[in-house]
Amino acid sequence: MKDTLHFIVSAIVDNQEAVSIDEHEEDGVVVLTIHVDPADMGKIIGKEGKVIRSIRNIMKVKAMKHNIRISVSLADNEKKKKSQYQPLSMKITIITLFPEMFSGAFSHSIVKNAQEKNLIIISYVDLRQFGLGQHQTVDDTPYGGGIGMILRVDVVKKAIDAARDPQYTNERVILLGASGKKYSQRIAEKYVSTYQHLIFICGHYEGFDERVKKYVDEEISLGDFILTGGEIPTMAIVDSITRLIPGVFKEGVTTHESFTHKDDKGYLLEYPQYTKPQDFEGDKVPDVLLSGNHKKIESWRNAMARKKTDTLRPDLHNKS
Repeated sequence: MKDTLHFIVSAIVDNQEAVSIDEHEEDGVVVLTIHVDPADMGKIIGKEGKVIRSIRNIMKVKAMKHNIRISVSLADNEKKKKSQYQPLSMKITIITLFPEMFSGAFSHSIVKNAQEKNLIIISYVDLRQFGLGQHQTVDDTPYGGGIGMILRVDVVKKAIDAARDPQYTNERVILLGASGKKYSQRIAEKYVSTYQHLIFICGHYEGFDERVKKYVDEEISLGDFILTGGEIPTMAIVDSITRLIPGVFKEGVTTHESFTHKDDKGYLLEYPQYTKPQDFEGDKVPDVLLSGNHKKIESWRNAMARKKTDTLRPDLHNKS
């Protein structure tokens, strides 16, 4: 089984020498873990996760012929290749039932560039790998009755333990949940300035066994609304963190963004921005922006930022 998987993966990736397959057994299930060069991770996952799903299906069919129960997952290759990265690269590990969901979001634009520059390392822990029994069960019915299924504390705890990395001394385990603290730019800044390794746990189904919270450092919510799982909030948070990492943008790019620029009342929204055409259907760019007087432009922008904040987000006043 191990050799077959190695052959399939090697046929897909560019760096065949980096391919390795770990094999061990848990509760009667043969667990095969794929290690590849981080640059090849997108090829293994494929568009919308189609490649890794196909690999798993092929291996499960082969396993059934030999009456073997099998699990195939992607590994955290960065632990083996740590020397390739800068010592202070931020690492993000995402515990999820659906690692393939992240391939699109993190394979483009700023997050992709940050990974290619080795400014951030993103790895995944497949929660299903720690499921119980033949079907790798990760949830169960709630005590006391009720609708839906609850993620088991024993399964989640194993995943958290697997996600921890001894090479990072400053880790934080974050649970995505509706009862968590509302996420903000201040929290994003704290994560970047304080921690080297962030572990995000994405919920699904009806939620977590309450005892899971004993093993996390904090619970975070994007707002007062419900989503199917924690994957989409995690994508948003990782994006907000990545853009604050030194070296991702040129110096000064994030200085005057919304929730970053501040006056004596508190944080401000960003001032209005304009570009060509100068006159669109009679709606003209403010004259001050065309004046070339940088002092007047700065004064106008500060005034507009205050006005915009007063009108749209007065709640930002006096926030620290």
